[in-house]
Amino acid sequence: MKKFKLFPKKYFLLVIPSLIATAYLFSISTKQSKIPPSTPAPVITPFPQPVLSKMVIPGKTTELDLNNFLGTPASSSVEGELTTLKYNSTLANLYHTAIIKNGTVAIFKQVVNYTDKQTTNIVTDIYGVAPYVLYSAYPVDPFHLYVYPNIGISYLGNEPDKTIIEIWYFIPTTLNKFISEWGQGYSVNKPKAGQY
Repeated sequence: MKKFKLFPKKYFLLVIPSLIATAYLFSISTKQSKIPPSTPAPVITPFPQPVLSKMVIPGKTTELDLNNFLGTPASSSVEGELTTLKYNSTLANLYHTAIIKNGTVAIFKQVVNYTDKQTTNIVTDIYGVAPYVLYSAYPVDPFHLYVYPNIGISYLGNEPDKTIIEIWYFIPTTLNKFISEWGQGYSVNKPKAGQY
């Protein structure tokens, strides 16, 4: 009879640690299954900008860099020391425009697609309210050029409804130099009705 009593004790000493280990492993696996799966990282599209400002740096980015980033230009022209390159955008018949001077980008005008539902906030949330507003010569034009000359960025948009249609990246400069180089046709004075 003694043998019979010892056998269950040996069994008990082997079975109990196995049961505890199994229960522990089971509890760990159920805790892991309750952790929600991680959400995938958001996909960053190439053009809700000013992300582009990290890829196109006026004064540093070359024509070759642009071609590597945006592909072959749809058209190009040379006028004096300036080369104008037009790159396809996501809107038919509207092109991103780069002007090359001394081998690097002097200004890059990026078309913002209205279907991206981007607003002027993509600039103002980063840089604040534009220090200067330039007006087109046409009083009925609802789009104005909001300029940050010392930063080297401006956007063509309509602040009241937050519409943005272009972002311009240029070598930082003064307002007067910006107007004479890139802002021809714009003025700090708002035109009056009937005045062209």
